[in-house]
Amino acid sequence: MTAAALQSRETPAPGSRDRVLAAARTARRAKDAAAAAELVAAVEWAALHEPTGADDPAYWWEAGHAVPLAGAGAPEICEYAVAELAAALGVSTDACRRVLGHALELCYRLPGCGSPSRPAACRPGERLESPTPRWG
Repeated sequence: MTAAALQSRETPAPGSRDRVLAAARTARRAKDAAAAAELVAAVEWAALHEPTGADDPAYWWEAGHAVPLAGAGAPEICEYAVAELAAALGVSTDACRRVLGHALELCYRLPGCGSPSRPAACRPGERLESPTPRWG
């Protein structure tokens, strides 16, 4: 957070419990909305980069076996597209695979939690049960 943001009129006065809690709730809602927007962008990015015959799909590699980013019914995404999105997000390719896997799971496999237009009815950041590795 920048110094200017800390000095803004939205910063609660010291000692005002209600204002501090209200600011915390507002910050959480903004963070959740940003995470949901990132998931929507990840689903859209995946839809733009489904592998064709010449492209290699992205996988997790566990003990020499390819594990899809998301389960049955979710589309695959080209390997090169993972690296491009990772660079745009400023994260590692493994972190980007995790984001893509979660976004695809929410959109295609967990319709009660989300849809292509609203993938984050589940709280962003909650652990999803998907075929992604259990580390990190």
